[in-house]
Amino acid sequence: MFRCSILAVTAGLLLSVNAPDARADAFGSLLDRIAKRAVDKVTETRSQRKEGRDEKSPVQADEAETSLPAPPGVVPWPLNAGRGDVVRPTQFQFSADLVAQQKRYRDASAFSCSTCEGSLEIDSWRKAFGHTHETYSSWSKILETWTVGRAIPWRGKANDGLITVVSEVAVGGFPCRQLTLRITTRGKQPVSVETPGLICLGRQDEYSGKDTWHEVF
Repeated sequence: MFRCSILAVTAGLLLSVNAPDARADAFGSLLDRIAKRAVDKVTETRSQRKEGRDEKSPVQADEAETSLPAPPGVVPWPLNAGRGDVVRPTQFQFSADLVAQQKRYRDASAFSCSTCEGSLEIDSWRKAFGHTHETYSSWSKILETWTVGRAIPWRGKANDGLITVVSEVAVGGFPCRQLTLRITTRGKQPVSVETPGLICLGRQDEYSGKDTWHEVF
C-alpha cells in the first residue's frame, strides 16, 4: 500500500512537468496493474486466513475425538463414548478386559450336547424367554421394561441366570441402563460367573427407521 502511494506521487510529478500524453497513459496503465496486484494479494491473504479459521487445527481435531470419561461406578463404559463419529450405540467399543470378562460368561453358559453342532449348546436369556426370532421393535418392548432395580431370573437347559438392572445413565448422549448378568451352573458344585452389560436406546444399524432398546454389551 505504501509502495502504491509512492508510485502515485511519482506519477503526479511526472505528469506535472508536461510529459507527453502517450507516455503518461502508459505509466498510468502500469500503476493500474500494480494497484490491481496489490488488491488481489490482500484479498488472497484474507481468504487464506478465513480458511485457516474454518479448518480444524490438529489440536482441535484431537479434542473432537476425545472420549468422555466414565462416571464413578459405571461399568461397562465404552472407550469411544461421546466421540463425534459414534452415531449409534452399536458402534461403542469396549476394553479388552471387559471383552474377556464377557467371554468367560459366555464360556460358562456352554454345556455338552450330543445332538448339537460341535457337541456344545449355549444357554441364554433370549432362548429362555423364547424370543429368539423377534424383531428389533419386539426386543425393544421387552428391554424397555428393564427399569432400575429390577431382577430378572431365567432358567436355561443346564444353567440358571439372573439379570439385575443396576443404574440408568446417559452414555455419549444415548439413554442407557447398566446391567449385571450372572450365570450359575447346576450341579453338586455350582459355579457362578458375572459380566457387566449395557442396553441403550438408539438406532440398531444404518437401516433402522427408529430408535429401539437393544444390547450393546
